[in-house]
Formats: sequence, C-alpha cells, structure tokens
Amino acid sequence: MPGLVVEHLYSMGECVDPDYQSDVDEMILDYLLYMATNALLEESQERAEGSKLAAPSFSKSELPLQMVDSYLPLFKASNSHSDIPESIVFRLHLLKFTTLFTRRLIHSPTTPSPIALTSLRQQNLERATVWLSHNPPEPLNPPTPLHTTIFANSLPCPEPSLLSNRREALAAHNLPCTTFYGTPTSPSLLETLPRYLHFSASVFAAFPDTTSPRSESWMRISAEYMLQSALEQYRIYGACRATLARECFAWGYDEQCDAAEDSDEQVVNAMFYKQEPDEWEEVRDEYMLKLFPPEDSKLSLAAHLDGVAREFPLVELESKVVEMARALNCERLPLLVQLERGQLEGVSKEETAELLARVAL
Repeated sequence: MPGLVVEHLYSMGECVDPDYQSDVDEMILDYLLYMATNALLEESQERAEGSKLAAPSFSKSELPLQMVDSYLPLFKASNSHSDIPESIVFRLHLLKFTTLFTRRLIHSPTTPSPIALTSLRQQNLERATVWLSHNPPEPLNPPTPLHTTIFANSLPCPEPSLLSNRREALAAHNLPCTTFYGTPTSPSLLETLPRYLHFSASVFAAFPDTTSPRSESWMRISAEYMLQSALEQYRIYGACRATLARECFAWGYDEQCDAAEDSDEQVVNAMFYKQEPDEWEEVRDEYMLKLFPPEDSKLSLAAHLDGVAREFPLVELESKVVEMARALNCERLPLLVQLERGQLEGVSKEETAELLARVAL
C-alpha cells in the first residue's frame, strides 16, 4: 500500500499552490518509481532465497506497478511543457529494466506481447548491424572463417540439450520448469541488454558527482552481461549464427552514430564517449573471445560453451546486477521516503518531526 505521506499529498492535490505543483508531482512520481522498483527487487530476492521450485508470486509488486501506470500519464499531461529531471529519467529507466530483467524467466502480467518482443528484437538487430558496419572487427579477430564453419556445423544445439539447459537454469533460480523460458514468447537477456545500458547511462547523467562510467567494476559486469546474453542465445534459445556473438558485443562509442540527440541510443553512445575507448574495448573483447574455442581445441563447440557457462554462472551475474540496481535505487532516497522514515538527510529527527507537524502529516 502507498505510504501515509504520499496518501496525504494525493488528498491535498487540489490545495497545492500552482507554483509548487510540478515539485509535488515530481516528489510523488519519484516515490512511486522507487517503491515499484524496490518491490520488484524484493520479489526477486525472495524467489532466490525461497523454497525450491516454488510457483512465482507477483503480489508484492503488482500494486506499486499499477500506481506508476496510473500516475505517469497524469504527470506527463500536467508537466508537458517542462523537461523531466534527470533523476526521474533515471528512475524510469531503472524501473523498466528491473521489470523486464527480474521477470524474464517467468510469464507475468508485465511480459511484453509477442508482437512487442518481435519489434524489440528487430530494433536491436538493426542497431547492432549498423554499429558493426561502422566498427568492423579486425580481419584476424573472431569469428574467423573456421569459427563460422564450426558454428554452422555444430549448432543449433539438439533439442534435448536445450531442454536440459533450460531446466538447469530455472532450477538454479528456484523456479519450476515451464514451457515459457527459452521460447520466442519469453524475453531473453539480449532483449534486456539495451535497457541495462540505457539505465546505466541515465545513472551517469543523474549522478555525475557520485558515479563514473569509467568504473572497472561496471565495465566487467557489462561485458559479462553481453557474454551471458550470447551464451543464453546459443544454449537456451537454440541460436546458431557465429555473427550473433559479435552482435551481443556491438556496444561502444560510434563516431558515425546519427541517432537523434536526445534518443536513448545517442545517450548510451555519449556514455561510451566518456569512457577511455581502448580500456572498454579491451575488457569487452576479453569477454567476447571466451565464446570462441581455440582453433586447435579438441572439445565440441557445445562442450566449450558449457565450460564457459560453468566458469561464469548466470546466477552470479544476476546477483551482481540486482545488487547494483538496489544500491542505485537507494541513491539519494526520494524525499517522501525520507519523510516516511522520519528523518530528512541533513536534518535532525526533531526538525523533521516539526516539519511533518507543520504540514499536518
């Protein structure tokens, strides 16, 4: 349920001084976005720590998500002539990412429609194709012609192997085996990857003084995210193209990017511009090369990919991403959350209590 503070602000909506209406609107939306993201992360943690093969529950997050869906159009209508603050843009991106990321293994009320997923995949493929045309790999870099032949002869994985990999992945998340994950109707990691980078870029824009896109930790998590996206495509979804590996890693600064200046694609491109290009490329390529077996390897391609999956357990990456999302969601807590907790940052509990009393909260 919504907190007492935000309920009070809802009830006094018609009494707010018009000069402060936009500030109140932003405070409410900031609060609702924070609460919805927090609920999704708590549900994800409960599933990870819950009983084996338990049926998933969405009870904790459904109401907060519905409140965001109801309030966001009102906010946009009443603030149509104002730019949305970077802090709100960040929370919107974080919520969109968290919703898709934490629920991608199971069918839920927020699962994108098959038409929406098809459109998203096409957009992602077109973006990656353009990026690769602007940033072609060195001639001797994988995938080499031999790699292309190996992938063509070894993939897709047999259906029994795909089913076994799906069961293993779901069991690692304490989820029962279903006919949803690994099918075209389920969003894969590859579909969540652009949203992950969009919210990363929005973090750096919203909190430039406290976060940095040059973080070694962020680069390694991001490169592993791309690696896991490719592994999932091959081992779970039955992909077979060697070039798909390149598409998963087709991220970095593109001098020829002609996307609109305020588009998500251009914002991500600007984020990579702030990187030390060689440093990011080195980390990115280090992880990408793990997908390609040495040309003298005696292992089958499937066995090689299984070995990479064991070296980089998916649940460990997901745990890092969830923890990062949780920490970022708590970065500069919404004012209404601080009021609910009884203390504003930089203000004593006594002063906060006096403020609450003055505004009848």
